[in-house]
Amino acid sequence: MSSDINAAPDSSKASQRQTAESEGEKERDEAACDEVRPDQAEPQEAAPEAPRPAHRDRLRAAALCLVALSVVSTAGILVLSARYVSVSLEKAKLQTGLKNLNASHCRLQDDCSDTSARCRLLQSSHRELSQQHRRLQDEVQALKQQIKEGKFCPDGWRQIGSSFYLKSTERKNWRESRADCLRRGSDLVRISGPEEQEIVSKLSGGNESWIGLRTEWMPAGPKYVWKWVDGSALSQRFWAEELEATSWQAAACCRRGNWTTTFQNAIKSWICEK
Repeated sequence: MSSDINAAPDSSKASQRQTAESEGEKERDEAACDEVRPDQAEPQEAAPEAPRPAHRDRLRAAALCLVALSVVSTAGILVLSARYVSVSLEKAKLQTGLKNLNASHCRLQDDCSDTSARCRLLQSSHRELSQQHRRLQDEVQALKQQIKEGKFCPDGWRQIGSSFYLKSTERKNWRESRADCLRRGSDLVRISGPEEQEIVSKLSGGNESWIGLRTEWMPAGPKYVWKWVDGSALSQRFWAEELEATSWQAAACCRRGNWTTTFQNAIKSWICEK
């Protein structure tokens, strides 16, 4: 009995020890578990979050903007390239035109130089001609003065007033008579009034001599009219008998101080005047 009683306290102690050991192991396990807690474990990389819808819209808009900028830039480059080519061609044309203008300018300068040289030559010639003209005018004035003073009169000529007259000693037709006067620097006499009519009458000596009056055809008429050799129309008339003007007629002076008409191929003497 006593052994049972003694044995009972021992088993009780053993049971307590086992309980204490099991609790210690439990505490050690919990401590070990506590050492390896999730919040004390090494951190792991978090998985990337999926982009939100608003963010994707912004990325899409940015991409579209980039595409639009690229298109615009490409179009701008093409336009600028075309413009550059056009400007280059225009520049080439302008350069060609400038070269042509420069060539024309050089030619004009050469022409201007030649013209200036010719102008100087013409001016020099003009000065020489002007000097010669003045000398000739002086000589003419001197001759006129000599004529007025009666100091100069060609051989065979008679000075009456300011005119000189020559009565031929030969006989020819009207055209040959006029040709002789022209060779002498004069022409057949032109009677301008009664005084000169009287002078010519005295020079003719009562014979008929050719004067510078003949008929000419006037298409405006149409008819023949009397005209002097200087082209002036007949104003004063001293006809012995005035007949209708016909072709190839000429006048002679004087029959009883008046004019007569005959064909130009008749043979007569003549009177020159200068």
